[in-house]
Amino acid sequence: MRVWAAGYFAGTQLTEEDRKNVYDVLEDTPTGETDSWTSDTGTTFYVTPTRTWTQNGRKYREIDVRVVKENGVTETDTRVAYRENGKWNVEPG
Repeated sequence: MRVWAAGYFAGTQLTEEDRKNVYDVLEDTPTGETDSWTSDTGTTFYVTPTRTWTQNGRKYREIDVRVVKENGVTETDTRVAYRENGKWNVEPG
């Protein structure tokens, strides 16, 4: 699993499995489609790539993230990730 700097989304700490799922979304989910999963912590993540582009030979993806915590609180986040040296780098929010 190769996602760097994707430690938190919307104030929610990601587990190793969450980071793997983020990598899978960045790698495989078409722009405009949403992938979701529920973490072992009871938090549900909805991740939607909203833009994909190439700049200076590097692939970029913007993702919208909606986090629904176990207590029902919903938070959102938008991040940009880029692929470099075979791994996705998620820029801090």
